[in-house]
Amino acid sequence: MLVNLLLKAILFTLLVPGVVLSIPPGASLQQKALVHGLVFAVANWYVYHYIRPMLERFDNPDTKVVPPCPPGSVRHGKDCRMKGEGESPQNLS
Repeated sequence: MLVNLLLKAILFTLLVPGVVLSIPPGASLQQKALVHGLVFAVANWYVYHYIRPMLERFDNPDTKVVPPCPPGSVRHGKDCRMKGEGESPQNLS
């Protein structure tokens, strides 16, 4: 969520008329605001259509991948246990 807010704030700041660009030249303030609003809408769509999925992978790592167990342990369901832990005494011999 913080990434989304930060991206929108940066995009908005860059596209305010007169900060980085001022299109169309010689137009009134209302016309410039309308054009910059349209440019912001297109840029915002592009950022969230193409870039946001890449950023979401950092926020939500793939939960289907189970990390390996440390050396000397075995997987028991979703958990890792030390070898011999949780086994009945009959199975240890």
